[in-house]
Amino acid sequence: MSNARAGVLLRAWDAIGIRGKQFAASLLVVAAALCAGGVVADRRAEAAAVDRIERELDRVARTAAVALLHPTAGATPDGELGALAKRLGAATTARVTLI
Repeated sequence: MSNARAGVLLRAWDAIGIRGKQFAASLLVVAAALCAGGVVADRRAEAAAVDRIERELDRVARTAAVALLHPTAGATPDGELGALAKRLGAATTARVTLI
């Protein structure tokens, strides 16, 4: 920054008075608090999203494991498919309906 420009800024800073300086300091504090709050909120939202994705992937893996361990080739609609739906529901803690 040139000396002339620095001189203009110093004169402007001196001219705003104590209330203007307090206002500027308050704005800086508020801006810093908002930035810090934004960072914290972003990290919490990311952690929540990761947890949700992990739970969903675990649910899908359990479903696949139950389906692979208990094949239903040649199953009757009322007997083995109903049992498979119950096993899938128990493994994933979700309601499973086979159509």
